[in-house]
Amino acid sequence: MWVVIVLLVTASPSMYALDEIVSEIDELHELDEHDRVLQLIDSELPGTRADRERAELYWRKARAILSDTDIRHRNGELSDREARTRLEDAEEAGRRAIELDDSNAEAHFWTGSAIGLEGQIRGVLRALFQAGTVRDFAEAAIERNPNHKEAHYLLGVLYRELPGGIISFGDDDRAVEYGRRAIDLHEREYNAGVVPFRYFDFYLDLAESLLERGDSGDSDEADRLIRFVQSELRRLDRLNVRQQLAEERAQELAEEL
Repeated sequence: MWVVIVLLVTASPSMYALDEIVSEIDELHELDEHDRVLQLIDSELPGTRADRERAELYWRKARAILSDTDIRHRNGELSDREARTRLEDAEEAGRRAIELDDSNAEAHFWTGSAIGLEGQIRGVLRALFQAGTVRDFAEAAIERNPNHKEAHYLLGVLYRELPGGIISFGDDDRAVEYGRRAIDLHEREYNAGVVPFRYFDFYLDLAESLLERGDSGDSDEADRLIRFVQSELRRLDRLNVRQQLAEERAQELAEEL
């Protein structure tokens, strides 16, 4: 109780103002308004002095750059070279957030994600070379926040996409395990109103991991996940960019069954 009181007493008006800005940034992120997010962050950073508060802005900057780059690269608006350059900027922002506050799970996650996507764009060999680094950042995020759904999701994708044996650490069972955990954590947040949208990539990547593993019952579970995504998307009046991409991917996976 004493610690709480001290925090309340010593909290400055600027902290409350930053909380409002951060809430606005997160709302804009969910709407894929990444240019506006970056404008807000760049306007707030010069006047933000506390390390932890600056870290909150820097990891959000990494998230915004990565998210915008991912969408625009998938749509063909950015070349591989342009995307890699922007992802290096995202990594730099993430590492800056870690320097400011090593306890911040989001800083570790988004740094690892930027490295992973940049390696993926460069090609298989680069992705293999960087896979261990990406895993370390994701595991660091989970160490700091065991309920970090995106870090579980990222590990699930890593374990599916990488080869196993002496080449790398790919593991179909772990891919499914992490994928299921990511969905469980996401569903809790969605049902509690913490996030306004379902992250359909979580469901589709688990479906893909199940199809890749191919154990008894995996195909049926994958089919249910794909049908669930398609059903949920049909209920929406208007699809944002990521939902449109999910719709296309769900159709492709359905055709593979």
